[in-house]
Amino acid sequence: MWPQTPQMGAAQQPQQPAQGLDPALVQQVMALNQLPQKQAAIDRQRKLADVMRNDAAGQMQGRSAGGIYRAPGALNLVANVMAQRKAQGLNSTADTAQTALGNESTGAMQRYFDALIRQNRPAPNEWPTAAGG
Repeated sequence: MWPQTPQMGAAQQPQQPAQGLDPALVQQVMALNQLPQKQAAIDRQRKLADVMRNDAAGQMQGRSAGGIYRAPGALNLVANVMAQRKAQGLNSTADTAQTALGNESTGAMQRYFDALIRQNRPAPNEWPTAAGG
């Protein structure tokens, strides 16, 4: 076995001890983990709007009883219009929430990368200089 020289031992040792995780970085990762749950809530809201719209379309169909066709009444027309407007409102709310989630996602990713860069950036006195130091 070759004897270890001080230079070999120094090369194997880390220059700085591990400092742990940056709390800002941990916070940004946790914020990113919440985004799929928010997207799922928006998807559920869109599905509810689709169900309401389909139900409203079914209210305008007439009924056949004993071979006699009965056209939908005025109350069916009002219920159809109200259900269509409610579904339209839910879709509008989902669109607004989707835009907000997109902005939040972009901001969260930017803050995550900023925190990651901050954590891995050397201190100003460790930057190499033109003199080679």
